Amino acid sequence: MPSLALPAAPARPHIPASPAVQHKHRLRGQLSRVTLAWVFGSIWLFTISGAAMTQFAKALGTPDYAFGILAALPFLGTFMQIPASYLQQRYGWRKPLFMFTAVIGRLMWVVAAAVPWFMPDARAWWWPTMTLALLISWLTLQSSAPSWMSWMSDVIPRRLRGRYFARRNLIGRPIGMLAALLVGEALDMGLHVAGHQPDIILKMTSAILAIGGLLGAMDILLFRKVDDPNPPKPKPDAAFWSTMRRPLHDANFRVYLAFNFTFILAIGFIGQYLWLYLFDVCHWTNRKANLLAMVVPLAATMLTYRMWGRLIDRFGKKPILLITGAAISFGSLGWLLVTEHSLLPGYALILLVMLFWPGMEIANFNFILGMAGGKDEHGHDVGPAYVTLNSIVIAIGGVLSGLLAAVVARYLKDMQYILPLIGLTLTYHGVLFLLSTVLRLTSLIFAARLHEPSATGTRDAFRYMTTTLYSNVRQAALAPTAVVGRLTRFAYRMSFRR
Repeated sequence: MPSLALPAAPARPHIPASPAVQHKHRLRGQLSRVTLAWVFGSIWLFTISGAAMTQFAKALGTPDYAFGILAALPFLGTFMQIPASYLQQRYGWRKPLFMFTAVIGRLMWVVAAAVPWFMPDARAWWWPTMTLALLISWLTLQSSAPSWMSWMSDVIPRRLRGRYFARRNLIGRPIGMLAALLVGEALDMGLHVAGHQPDIILKMTSAILAIGGLLGAMDILLFRKVDDPNPPKPKPDAAFWSTMRRPLHDANFRVYLAFNFTFILAIGFIGQYLWLYLFDVCHWTNRKANLLAMVVPLAATMLTYRMWGRLIDRFGKKPILLITGAAISFGSLGWLLVTEHSLLPGYALILLVMLFWPGMEIANFNFILGMAGGKDEHGHDVGPAYVTLNSIVIAIGGVLSGLLAAVVARYLKDMQYILPLIGLTLTYHGVLFLLSTVLRLTSLIFAARLHEPSATGTRDAFRYMTTTLYSNVRQAALAPTAVVGRLTRFAYRMSFRR
């Protein structure tokens, strides 16, 4: 009896994806891995920047002036970018140099956290030894910066950089903010449960920093599977120092260096002395400090990251740098108005300023990232030299910023000056906040002289922003009536005819 089965359909031939499609899928996977790595890096960064680090340093007996030294360490480490750039140019190491130095730098935070437990009978040496461990950490971490910048300039297409880094921060920051909340909650809960148990803060902050260091190392290890699409070729006979001098012939780059130097001089010490102000003057708890000084302000920045990324891609970097720089110049004044018994209006000003920070951050980063892939008139790769020189100038500004703050803290430690009219008590922290405001405004003089041929006018960018803001506010105000109008579509029509 003949079979009634239908004949099998012929197999479709496998058509491989075009090279363009394959490249697109691979690029998407690479960018996703870089973003995932930043999730771990964000936890590390928020852990070492918040209440845990300040409380750990205080528990080790660190004097106030030494916090200026701690503020200077990240910038002091930047000088290591000179030999790192030389090694990359001479031997072509880029990915291996980044992986090795960055992992060592993150793990040194574990070493710093373990100092009191390896030296239990040498309390006087605790904070100097911690400072030495953190110095080694920042020396190695900063060594990885030129390699990473040069590598990412090849991995991330220029047309996507503004939007990509905005989205990357938008994903990583909520994770870091959650970590900051948990750290603050854990510290206050531990104090409540343990009461006056000796060294309870020291034990808890030590454990938190050690965990943060391990997670930071995980961030770097995830880069093992990220491709290096255009690794630099070794140049044993490269004239390193002449290459380093070449970017200084660029007048626009010199103006950019002057802007960065002044701006870093203004903000370099804020990260350390703001936390001392909140704990020693405002008497905030760890929970409140991490929530109001980290989580809420950074949540405000998340509202505008994508907006600033689009505006930079549309109008250019310079106009956004000027607009945001003018706004954030007054951020320190907001903290000056925050006291133990008063939160508003100072905190409202801080939140408003934080809406502008992403624009400054993304614009500045895109300036240097664009230079990282630059070539001179002879076609020679001078991108790493731009990055290194910029980092050196930032390092000088940051070190001077930390030392300046240390001097102010040392000689104005007991300052208690009542400001006339407003009645605020001005401590040395307030002097630093005022100094930061003046220097931030000064940096805008150099930002206004930057030249970017493809950028539109700052006035046009500002007009577009205000128009868009007015449109968004108007839509929000009319939203309730629009909802009522939509509801009428679903209502029965009533007829009054018989």
